Amino acid sequence: MIFYFEKNYSFPSSKIMFILASTFSFLYLFLMMLEFLHFDKIINTGFNSYPQLFWLIFIVFLFNPLPFLHREGRYYTLKLLFKVISSPCIPMNFLIIWYSEQIVSLTQPLTDFFYTCCYFFSKDLAKCKAVTPNFNSGIVIGIFAFRMYQNLKLWNQLCQAKPDKKYDFWLPPFLGFIRATSGLCASTVAIFNRLKVFKGAFPLWLVVIIISTIVSWYVDVKGDWGLLNHQTKTILRQKLLFPKAKYLYYFMGVFDLVLRVGWAFTIAPFVINSKGIWPLLFTMIVSFIEIFRRGVWNTLRLEFEHVKNCGAYQATIKDDHIYALAKK
Repeated sequence: MIFYFEKNYSFPSSKIMFILASTFSFLYLFLMMLEFLHFDKIINTGFNSYPQLFWLIFIVFLFNPLPFLHREGRYYTLKLLFKVISSPCIPMNFLIIWYSEQIVSLTQPLTDFFYTCCYFFSKDLAKCKAVTPNFNSGIVIGIFAFRMYQNLKLWNQLCQAKPDKKYDFWLPPFLGFIRATSGLCASTVAIFNRLKVFKGAFPLWLVVIIISTIVSWYVDVKGDWGLLNHQTKTILRQKLLFPKAKYLYYFMGVFDLVLRVGWAFTIAPFVINSKGIWPLLFTMIVSFIEIFRRGVWNTLRLEFEHVKNCGAYQATIKDDHIYALAKK
C-alpha cells in the first residue's frame, strides 16, 4: 500500500537488496583502497581510473535493460525518480515525498560523481577542486528549495481535498516545509562562510546549523515518526507496531539527534574542510553517518505511515507477516 507496488512486478527481497548494497559498498572500498595505493605510488598498474570504474559499474547496473538482477525493480526506481522530477506537474503523494527525502541524503555522492566526471574529462585536479564546492552548494540549495515547494504543494493539495477540515500548521507536511527552509538557510550561510563574504560568517553558521539541526530533529520525531505525543504517558504514540520494545523508540529518538549533527556537515562539508581537517577522511566519515541516520529515519517513517493507513482502513496489519512478530 505504501509503495503502490504493481502485482506483475518482480521486486527483490530485503535479503537480495542487502546483498547488493553490501556488494557495492565492498567494491567502493576496494577501489578506493587501490586509488590510495596508486596515489602513494605503492602500486603502479598503469590504470588510474578507479573512481570512474565504480561509477561506470553502478550506472550499467542501474540502466541495464537485460532481464536479470530484478530489472523491474530497477526500472521502478527510475520511474519514481521521473515522478519526483515532474512532481510540479502531477499530484503529490506520500511516495513522491518519501523518495524526495532520500535524495537529500545523496548530496555527497552526487558531489563525488561530479568531481569524478570533472577529473575524467579535464584531467585538471586544481580546477576540479575549485569548482566542486560550487556544485555542492548549488545542488544542496536546489534540493532544499525543491523540497520546500513539494511540501507546500502537498499541504495545499490536502487543504483543497478536505476544505471543511482545518489543517494545523504544525503538522505534516507543513513541518516538512519548515525543515527544508532551515536546511536552505544553513547551506546558504555555509556558502557565505566558505567565500568569506563578511566577517563573522563562521559563528553565524554555527548558530544557524544548531537551530537547523534541532528543527530537523523535531520534524523527524514529531512529524515523520508521530512521536512526542503528550497525550500518552510514554510521549510516544498510541499505536506502536512493537509495543514491547518501547525503549527502542526512545533510543532511536536520541540516536537521530546525534546523527543529525553528522547530517549538518553533509550539506556543508567544505566549511569544515577549510578548517584544516583532511577533506577525504571527513567526507567519508560523515557520509557513512548519514547512511545510518537515513536507515533509522526510514524504519520509523514507514512504520508510522503504515499505522496511519491502518487507522484509515487503507491497510491491515495482517497483510504483512512482520507485524505478527510484533505481537509476540
